[in-house]
Amino acid sequence: MGDCRRRPGLGGSNPARLPGGRVGNHRLYPERIAALRFRLPLHEHTVSFALPVNWRQLQRVLQEQKVARWQEEGYVYRVAWRTIHDWVMAQLAFYDTAMVEMGQLFLPFAMVNEQETLYEKVVAGQFLLGDARQEP
Repeated sequence: MGDCRRRPGLGGSNPARLPGGRVGNHRLYPERIAALRFRLPLHEHTVSFALPVNWRQLQRVLQEQKVARWQEEGYVYRVAWRTIHDWVMAQLAFYDTAMVEMGQLFLPFAMVNEQETLYEKVVAGQFLLGDARQEP
């Protein structure tokens, strides 16, 4: 397989030319990936995880911070992925110290069903924390 960074319209250094001479790929590929999904073996189970790619939220943050390129969707999308990459690499460095288990790092992003992460379930008040055997 070839290097996708060199193919027109897929990001990288050779972006596609759009009508009107604009450069970019957001019109050619309007759907963006919503989450980085992966599975990890945790003890005797395999658990699915999903890290959100909230690039629209990042775009609002970049606008508030007056970043010059905040309106460029392709740029914002790449920054979102770079942020996820850097965060994952930091978590893996922490794991490499043997101070934590892999599941501890990604637990908030564990999928509890097809649509929700553990974090989303807890925030919605649909998942109780603490020892359910104790009375308040």
